[in-house]
Amino acid sequence: MQMDRAPQNELENVRDEWGTEVSQFLVSSSLHSAPIQRIQSPGTLSFFGSVYGKKACCIFLFASICLIVLLSFFFGHSQRSEDQSTGDTSYSSSDQGGTSVDDVDNLGPVYHNSRDIVYRSPFAAVPVGTTVSLAISTQKDYIRYGYIRLWNHRDGKESRVDLSFVENKQGRDFWMGKVNTSIQEAWCYDKRGKDCPKGGEVGNLLWYRFVVGTQQGNILYYEQMEDLLGGFGQSYENSLDRSWVITVYRNDFSTPQWLQDAIFYHIFVDRFRNGNDSNDPGPEDLYYEKPIFVHSTWNEPLVTMTDEQLGQGLASAEFYGGDLEGILEKLDYIKDLGVNVLYLSPIFESPSNHGYDTIDYTQVAERLGGIVAFRRLISAAKARGFRIILDGVFNHVSSESIYFDRYNRSKRGGACLNVSSLYRSWFEFLPAVDGPCVYSKGKSTANYNSWFGIDTLPVLKSSLPGVRDFIWKKGGNESIATKWLLEGIDGWRLDVANEIDPGLDEPENGYWSGFRSQILGLLPETYIVGEYWGDSLLWTIGNAWDASMNYPLGNAIIGFWLDTSFSDTNHKLGWNPGPIEPLSPSQLDRHIQSFLEKYPPMVIPAMMNILGSHDTNRLLFMLDPNTSRMNPNIYSDPEYAWDIAIRRLIAAISLQMSLPGAPSLFYGDEVGLVGIPRITENTWQSDPANRMPFPWLDEKVNGTPYYLHLKSQEAMQAISNRVKLAIQARNEHNCLRNGSFLAISIKDSEGIYCFLRHDSVTGDCALVALRKQDSSDTIQYQVNAVRQGLPCILPKQRWKNILHSAPEIIQVDDEGTLTLTLESVSVAIFVIV
Repeated sequence: MQMDRAPQNELENVRDEWGTEVSQFLVSSSLHSAPIQRIQSPGTLSFFGSVYGKKACCIFLFASICLIVLLSFFFGHSQRSEDQSTGDTSYSSSDQGGTSVDDVDNLGPVYHNSRDIVYRSPFAAVPVGTTVSLAISTQKDYIRYGYIRLWNHRDGKESRVDLSFVENKQGRDFWMGKVNTSIQEAWCYDKRGKDCPKGGEVGNLLWYRFVVGTQQGNILYYEQMEDLLGGFGQSYENSLDRSWVITVYRNDFSTPQWLQDAIFYHIFVDRFRNGNDSNDPGPEDLYYEKPIFVHSTWNEPLVTMTDEQLGQGLASAEFYGGDLEGILEKLDYIKDLGVNVLYLSPIFESPSNHGYDTIDYTQVAERLGGIVAFRRLISAAKARGFRIILDGVFNHVSSESIYFDRYNRSKRGGACLNVSSLYRSWFEFLPAVDGPCVYSKGKSTANYNSWFGIDTLPVLKSSLPGVRDFIWKKGGNESIATKWLLEGIDGWRLDVANEIDPGLDEPENGYWSGFRSQILGLLPETYIVGEYWGDSLLWTIGNAWDASMNYPLGNAIIGFWLDTSFSDTNHKLGWNPGPIEPLSPSQLDRHIQSFLEKYPPMVIPAMMNILGSHDTNRLLFMLDPNTSRMNPNIYSDPEYAWDIAIRRLIAAISLQMSLPGAPSLFYGDEVGLVGIPRITENTWQSDPANRMPFPWLDEKVNGTPYYLHLKSQEAMQAISNRVKLAIQARNEHNCLRNGSFLAISIKDSEGIYCFLRHDSVTGDCALVALRKQDSSDTIQYQVNAVRQGLPCILPKQRWKNILHSAPEIIQVDDEGTLTLTLESVSVAIFVIV
């Protein structure tokens, strides 16, 4: 079959266009120069990191890089050294795709790479209206025809874009098709009103793969690799629907500018510090008609409970007395760590220690100090430069809440026992024998829809106008989300947010788009972050959230330091995200590059990069090599040797502080706080063991922490001082917060991964080197900056590792080689002296 051919100069024209873009995308513009208050689309994207602001003007700094990249377009891919079969790669100035081959002869019969501008231009996420060129190369005369199979996520329709032959270069045939990302206005609607600006510009996801017909009459499908992390793919005889994604975001999408410098400190309030024991829960307080337990000793273990007690939720009825006054007392400690955003667990009235079962959204829990303590904390925190975000649990409420009132305690008359209640329509009732609620005015009884079938957590019908009015739509003090913003908070973390509104899977839902419009109309600098454990593209294209809790990247960071997989209730087969698997340097790189490739440029700095939370096991425990033995008794010795896990923890947090995105530290991880979970059905549990009290040792606190490394201030400081150095490095070097990202060396056989962070405007530069291997030796590792065309590493320069309190000074030699000293299980951050 004779295919239509593109003009002979088409590829050259595209390359000219791409070449111009390359010289721009390798430049990371200064975020501090941006006049806007929210980070918007820069117009030019950097796959290797963070072009979040305006295009930088100092392209000449990268002339050598651009030359190398442009030459690679004509003469094959980046030069690499070392053993490719093991994934050992020494990248030149820009290894666009991370392929496992050296030259065109090894590309295979069909080839595409989503991270190589020869095959996809422009890179990464794009604004609505961008035309994306997609190409494959094949062996000469290998195919008769080809097309791009395209699936539009917003409208659920499949289409095809024919590939046109462009030219033969170095024995490879190049075929190209162009995808228009414009959104028709008809697609942009919401049952409750328009969800987009004029012109119908809404975000979308376009999924693509390639179908080709060979000269031999066979049909092949070129799709992603099994890990679905982008880059190069492989050919299949049958389609597995492993499509690449083009993320298309709204042109007016922006995120708060202050997130560029944010480091979160996540506090589970009941377990952080008891600042006022007069508001502690008492014997008269009940947890769903059951007695509670209040610890009289702060530094003591959790109550040992039977499986039956845990099944009744009684772990949530165990209180230590932590409150907002306790946080206020320790603001200077938190400030000294170097973090600048407080993320608090739910603070509203609730019968539980965690607060994810709200009784009254308008009242701060009295056991936490009430509204007076809250306003004092806001005032003191703001005076120290902190921002504060609260946990918004808007999917469900407590069955004891004033809205549901299962136990008939509210004067307002809740929905469970009163069919005439103002809140009756907010919940779904189902007729049931011996149900706890009334079904009608007669004697029939009812059950109700609850979260995960937990009867203490009735689910709100978020589709109802009344529910939306109450949570966000009325605005001001009449809606919960806006009321607390007016009290001084800076954002909301949205609990199980995907269950309220599935985002692009159901664009007509409109809950979070309406929430976003109302919130940003009041305070444009408000941060909106959703809880979702996988890729959150369905909500982060300008339609819902600024960002999400970045569990996928956090799990990759943890996995890099593991030798065996880690599995628990939240990380197991069949669940999203699944077990945390050990990763090689090349696998870690694929996870990082996938993150940078998929998300819009204004989302990347806003992503909450999280290693641990109230839902996960403690970071120290997840990193311990003995968890695979599935034996809690191993940890019964107070002098258990946590040494390897501690080194891994320091390294993991140091890596976290070096990557694009906003790091989040769970309270106590900075000192190695740990609790040992139970095993149920051969699976590690997570809570409540992950919610141990912070091991304060001052005169106000009684009791002694269990493990040796927590029993003295000196032992804890040995850990926290290393963590503080990593935080300090991020705070002092803008390149670690907002600079471009360039992987420069990957050696699986030695467990080494190196990358460069660079701020092209200020010249600030950091070389981050990871060494995974656990051994007693310290090695010398060389990076040749001249041969690799690296920016900001020049002969005669002096560098130091700022993660050492007394760093050794090293110098780039005359040939541009920098010799790094790397300890085992460590991260080093080298900066120019």
